[in-house]
Parts: sequence; structure tokens; C-alpha cells
Amino acid sequence: MKLSMLASFRRSAMASASVMLVTLGASPALAQSPQTLNRYSFTIQGAAGLPQDIWVAALGGNLTGWQSGGSLCLGPLAQGLDIGQHTTILTNVTEAGILGVDGQPVPAGDYFAPGIEVPSRNFTLQNGKSFYVIMDGFVTESNIPMFPAGAHVPFMFTFEFVEGHIEQEMVTWTQDPEGNWFPFLNEGLQSTNIRLVN
Repeated sequence: MKLSMLASFRRSAMASASVMLVTLGASPALAQSPQTLNRYSFTIQGAAGLPQDIWVAALGGNLTGWQSGGSLCLGPLAQGLDIGQHTTILTNVTEAGILGVDGQPVPAGDYFAPGIEVPSRNFTLQNGKSFYVIMDGFVTESNIPMFPAGAHVPFMFTFEFVEGHIEQEMVTWTQDPEGNWFPFLNEGLQSTNIRLVN
């Protein structure tokens, strides 16, 4: 990896993280009103053989509420972090479902996800085919200034809606000061396991 690329990514990451923290407490329209009584069970974690720094599990629906737990344990294997840097973020799912069916936090269409160790890529979100997961992240410990301990950090994952266990590409999103979501990082290959439990 070129050092210039890493430096550029860190500047972008710090700016975006600062935006996330500044927008805390605001009440943007994260999604349109949920449209169905769909309930899901899902898990998200790193794909086999790759760094295991994401673990999320949830059960529920947007009208009935969510029971969830998990964490992001970011360290030197995370994109853009130095040796010795680390943070632990506990996750709480606040909304999730099929795009355009259970909610519409972002329009369907073509997007670009930046990356560094994992290459940047273009991707497409489709109503009825893409899945989104909105979470409130609570930073429990950190030595990274952009993620201070005690902060709440909103973020979102998007990937394809496929029932059952599958390894697939995932993108992390964050928000601008007005509460609009934008692609923050291409996470590359992740393991998802979604079940519709209605």
C-alpha cells in the first residue's frame, strides 16, 4: 500500500468521523416511515479467512422493535489504522430491512464506495433487492481522537438481500451534517445470514 494513499484515507476518515460526531443529537429523517410488519433475524461478520472485526446479530422489525447486540473491534487490521490504534464500538440496530419495502434511508441507484486495502468500487442499490442496517454505535474504549470514548456514532451497512448464509460485498455509510447518508467505506467481503421470520 502506498503511504500517500494511506494518508489520504486517514484525512478522509477523520473528516467523515468528525461529521458523524458533530451530527449526534440531531434528528434527521433516517428513513421514511416503515411500510411493513416484516421481522428479520440476521447476523453480520467478517468473511471466512479475513479479519474478524465486525460482529452484529439482531432480531425484530421496524414496527415491532429490535433486539440486537454486537461490536466493531477496530485495530491495526482495519483499513487506515496504524499499529497501536484501536477502538471498540458496541452496536445497537435501530432500523433494518429491504430497501424500498421496509424503509428508504437512501434512494435506489448507483453509488461509489471508497476503499484503501480493499479497493474502491462502484455499486448499485435496488429497491426490493438491497438490504440496509442502521445502527447507533457506542464507543466504549478508544485511543483514536476521531472516536472518543463515550461518543455515539450513527452508521449504516448495505448489501444484497439474500436469505441464508452468504459471503458478499458490504458498504459502510455515514451521515453529513444535514443527516444525509453517503458511502464511507467499501468493507469488501463479509458474511451475512438473513432470515425473514414473519
